[in-house]
Amino acid sequence: MARILIIEDEELNREVFQALLESGGHQVVTTASGNEGLEYFRRESVDLVITDIFMPGKDGLETIQDLRTHDPNVVIVAVAASGLEVLQRALKLGASRVLEKPIARKILLDTVHELLAPKI
Repeated sequence: MARILIIEDEELNREVFQALLESGGHQVVTTASGNEGLEYFRRESVDLVITDIFMPGKDGLETIQDLRTHDPNVVIVAVAASGLEVLQRALKLGASRVLEKPIARKILLDTVHELLAPKI
């Protein structure tokens, strides 16, 4: 299936997202910060990036901008525990989709599947 990069500062969230996506047949790489995620993204090819918005250092909004600068076509899902306003900003900055935590397994897998499905 798809190769997915998760950028999430909270270890438990990284582990849960990884387990859910791997159960859906995806190959998953996790990073713990915006800088670490961007460094990986510049070196390796991925089909989709999931980034948290609220992270220390480079936050998710800055990360989205940098991802878009490096690859304008990258598929990005922005996630946050709260903050409809910040999720709307993420969309304006280039997120393909936004999801509010906690995210149900079905919603996460359906979102990834929809975003990666070939456009006809």
